[in-house]
Amino acid sequence: MVDPPITGKLSLFWGWNCVSATDAADILGFHDDDMAILVREKLLSPLGNPLNNSVKCFSSVDVAALRGNVERLSMATEAICQGNRRKTKAEKPPRL
Repeated sequence: MVDPPITGKLSLFWGWNCVSATDAADILGFHDDDMAILVREKLLSPLGNPLNNSVKCFSSVDVAALRGNVERLSMATEAICQGNRRKTKAEKPPRL
């Protein structure tokens, strides 16, 4: 199997060891808020052992691997949909 060509933002960061959560979200096509769901579901892990409230950096190799693997990307999309459903359900006011 041939790897997809590296274009766009990913090509800018390919030489770097890490990318920020915002850039990783842009590369993967998700929103910034969705990165927390991917970390919680262990589909993408931050570099090092960051605190919960600290800035997280991700390996550019891991981001590229997730972007290039359709099955893992599908799992990530499903996890984000599930997380958004739970969030919407929790925010919904009770019916009277």
